[in-house]
Parts: sequence; C-alpha cells; structure tokens
Amino acid sequence: MSFLTAGTPEGLCNSPMATRESRLLLCLAGRMAVPGWSCRHYGPPMRDKGFGRIVFISSESGVQIPTEMIHYGFTKSADLALMRGFAQALAGTGVTVNAVLPGPTRTEGVEAMFKSMGRSLDDPKVERSFIDSARPSSIIKRLARPEEVAEVVAFLCSREASVMTGSPVRADGGVVLSIT
Repeated sequence: MSFLTAGTPEGLCNSPMATRESRLLLCLAGRMAVPGWSCRHYGPPMRDKGFGRIVFISSESGVQIPTEMIHYGFTKSADLALMRGFAQALAGTGVTVNAVLPGPTRTEGVEAMFKSMGRSLDDPKVERSFIDSARPSSIIKRLARPEEVAEVVAFLCSREASVMTGSPVRADGGVVLSIT
C-alpha cells in the first residue's frame, strides 16, 4: 500500500530570490507537479503487482472555491483532475486512485493562523465563530480532527474499498452544498 499526498516543496515557495509573482507560479506548479510525478513513479510498480492505492489529499475548496483562497482552490481542483486522469489510466489494473476532500481541519497550520491573529482554538467560541462566519454551510459546526480525515484515507487504502476509484471522497463535515 502506498499513500501519496500532494504537497508543495517549501524551497520552491520560500526562496529569497523569488519575486512575489514567481513565488506564486512556483507554488502553483509545485502543488500540481508533485502529485503527477508521484503517480508516474508509484503507479507502474503498483500496476505490475496488480494492486495499489493512491490517495490524493485535495480539499472541499477544490469543488467549492473560496473567494479568499482562489489560488488554493485552483490547485485542489487540479488535484481532482489529476486523480481522475490517473484512475482512468490505471483502469482494470487493481490500482485505485481517489481523492479525499477534507473540510476545515484543526491542523498545526490552522492553529498557527489563529495564533497569528491573537486567537486560540482552545476557546470553543473562537472555533464556532470561525465556522459560522467562514464556513457557515458546515453541518458538524466544528473543525474536523486530522485523525478523522486519516480514517477516511485508511479506508480508501483497504481492500474493502476496491470498487472505489476515480472518486472525490468528501470528509468535509457537510461544508460542500452539493448532494453529489
């Protein structure tokens, strides 16, 4: 079993030599290239073995692009296109390719964002205020925990998920307004 995440090489985005525009282009290219390279690297050996699991970590922002993070939503939409393309390329091989779409999740990065604003997620009112204002369509009315998202990924990596491929799997707490 292999687990791939789509990430951005920090060195590309934080180079002191990069201009704001070139840094943005490098980040966007990195966010889209890394998953493609990973699939091209790991896909063939999985195909040759007749079994494998590739899971992209996308976001609910890939299907419901937030106006304050259009660049992020764009890259997460690209993840979904790559996921579907690789699932089709590996059709009938025993390799499944899916994407998990977490909603707002209490990660270290989210905690740091709140800390930079002088707020703490240890206060339940801060978390609820954020959800109510930034993601009011949330049905769970709280941030997801990383372990909850990991459970969805673990299922997709199991043999029990053999019929699930080419699928965006929502773990978004009901944020996305679509029923499909």
